[in-house]
Amino acid sequence: MAERKLLRHVLKEYVDENGYLVTQLPGGFVDEEGAVIREVVIDEMDGKAEEILADPKYRARQQQGITAFIAYLLKRIGSAEATNDAVKHMLSGDRDFLMLKIRIHTLGNVWSTEIKCTSCGDMLPVVVDLDKLKIDAISDNDTRVVTGKLSRGYKDQKGAVHKDYEMRFPTGVDQEQVANVRNLSTMKTLLLNKCLKHLGSMKMVSDYDLRRMKYRERLELEDNLYNNLPGVSWAVDVVCSCGNEWEATLDLGSLFRSDQA
Repeated sequence: MAERKLLRHVLKEYVDENGYLVTQLPGGFVDEEGAVIREVVIDEMDGKAEEILADPKYRARQQQGITAFIAYLLKRIGSAEATNDAVKHMLSGDRDFLMLKIRIHTLGNVWSTEIKCTSCGDMLPVVVDLDKLKIDAISDNDTRVVTGKLSRGYKDQKGAVHKDYEMRFPTGVDQEQVANVRNLSTMKTLLLNKCLKHLGSMKMVSDYDLRRMKYRERLELEDNLYNNLPGVSWAVDVVCSCGNEWEATLDLGSLFRSDQA
């Protein structure tokens, strides 16, 4: 399997004279000319931003709400004005990064939340230092795709075995299109279908093919994609009084709760 060496994101950020946060995207926004733009300018939340997050019309379309929320608070991307369309076409990891930075710029880096123990079921209070979350980046010269080879390959209906593949990174457009799917495995199928550019000699890989693919090979695709994706790692180590220790993924549902300040 082909591997890309992710870079630890080194932040060069500051608050400007208007109170805006100036920072750099870990993945980078590719404009119409193919230039990679890193610098973005972010405002902190106000009442309008809070209303966007709470708008009932986004309850069933959460990723569209996130697009509107980011676009409202993102003052510019490079020298260009930020638009909903630009935010939709950002890498999913950059969108996560912007949500993180908006939260820190608005409420600070300390986040008090709760995590359910995977063993005893107790809800554990957890205090997270958001400044210490791992953020991986790619360089401007890196392609926005990952390549690899399935260990056993995928056998199509005609008996041909396909191994080599290429996938692009998911964007906000992809997230919006699959966000309403309640079945997590179905969501993964649809997302892989959107990101998989080719598999062996198959230039078009259908949902049907991905559903026929063995679970081991699906995991290989998912792991290679997400292990190479620039952005924020929401994983934290948790220890419960029952003795259970595990790596939990933070639930972002309470990221902007007012009592987290």
